[in-house]
Amino acid sequence: MFAVRRSIIVITLSIFMSGCSFSFVYNKLDWWVSWYLDDYVELDKTQQHVFDKAFNRLHAWHRTNELMRYHSHLARFQQRVNEIPTGNPITADEIYAHTNEMQEHWYRFIDAAEPYLSPLMAQLSSKQKQGLIDNLAERNDKRVEERKKSTYEKRIKENIKDQQKSFKKWFGRLSKHQNLLVEETTPTYTSSFDDWIAYRTLWLSNFDNALMTDADNQINAVALTHALVNAQDLRSPEFKEKIEYNNRIFAQMLAEFLNQASAKQFKRFNRRVTSYLEDFEELAQEN
Repeated sequence: MFAVRRSIIVITLSIFMSGCSFSFVYNKLDWWVSWYLDDYVELDKTQQHVFDKAFNRLHAWHRTNELMRYHSHLARFQQRVNEIPTGNPITADEIYAHTNEMQEHWYRFIDAAEPYLSPLMAQLSSKQKQGLIDNLAERNDKRVEERKKSTYEKRIKENIKDQQKSFKKWFGRLSKHQNLLVEETTPTYTSSFDDWIAYRTLWLSNFDNALMTDADNQINAVALTHALVNAQDLRSPEFKEKIEYNNRIFAQMLAEFLNQASAKQFKRFNRRVTSYLEDFEELAQEN
């Protein structure tokens, strides 16, 4: 689950944060995902064939069912943003609602992906399963070690830089007030790293138990389905509260940012959004 989810996140960020076109990356998703998952588990030829076939079917489902959902969502957001210069400022609650809708896109994908993932997991050998578990655990440990080597001040500085870079991609050069907004908002987020690691560790334990059930290399199908589809249920109440709090903080910052954007920034935003909308339409029509 974490391997697949992280691969999708990495790919998504590469689309929105790099110079690569959405169409180029989307049509090469099979290669991107296979390349990334190689870091976690090495499939034999038969398993790779099963994976490729399953991924192609999932990709086709996504192309047919999801791209125009994204189109509709992004178009509605664009329309609402374009009402701001007419004297109708956007609210933090509206931004927050859009972030929740984006989360629903992810949940639908996981629901659709599970029937393809579980059979593939069942075909892994005991050695492959153990290697997958070990690699996931190693990634957790690596993140903890990286965290220990960093400092609060360094993390804040990097987060500010990343956030400003993201805004520049969509809006161009930022005003002094916009840069200051990011600088003042970033330290107000509450850290959820320890909660996140605890959640990942608990999920990995459940995933391990679902995969490695007995000496006959059988899986617990029910437990595996729950681990893949309902991972968020393992988040602690405290973790959920922090996620909610940080999402609200971001929504407030983005609303303030948009409400004082310049005409030039709105123009750049619309140009980029329109490009994605056109890509969604074209890709959805391809076989």
